[in-house]
Amino acid sequence: MVFLCHDVNDIFLEAAKLARYARLKSAPTALFIAFALSWFVSRLFYFPKWIIASVWVDPVELVAKPNGIDAQPHWGFLVGLLCFLLVLHAYWSVLILKVIARNLREGQPDDVRESDSEDDGGGEGEEGGGKGKGGARAGGKKRA
Repeated sequence: MVFLCHDVNDIFLEAAKLARYARLKSAPTALFIAFALSWFVSRLFYFPKWIIASVWVDPVELVAKPNGIDAQPHWGFLVGLLCFLLVLHAYWSVLILKVIARNLREGQPDDVRESDSEDDGGGEGEEGGGKGKGGARAGGKKRA
């Protein structure tokens, strides 16, 4: 269920990227809106309400208590990891909201992780962080 909750968003995100690369007019925006809606529903509603709640209660109530089994430390570790994943979802949701806000202000849906446009060869968004036009990597200088 965790994989299903996460993978459903990828369809819309990848389709939006493809539409943007194909330089289509309104398709990238429409697909990004579908991505954002599916993101917020699946990761900020469905994931905590059904998956985390189910893992939090069901193993203890349905298995551990009736059989006299101590659910710790395995159960607590799994719940902790799922809650940490929920924190990551909240962080990534803020990034998605920044993209939406930038799109509403400027009219172009850019990646908030990138400081420059993709056409300048910046790559990863940090100076010297990615593979640039000259083939330099991770802050390395191109020799003359």
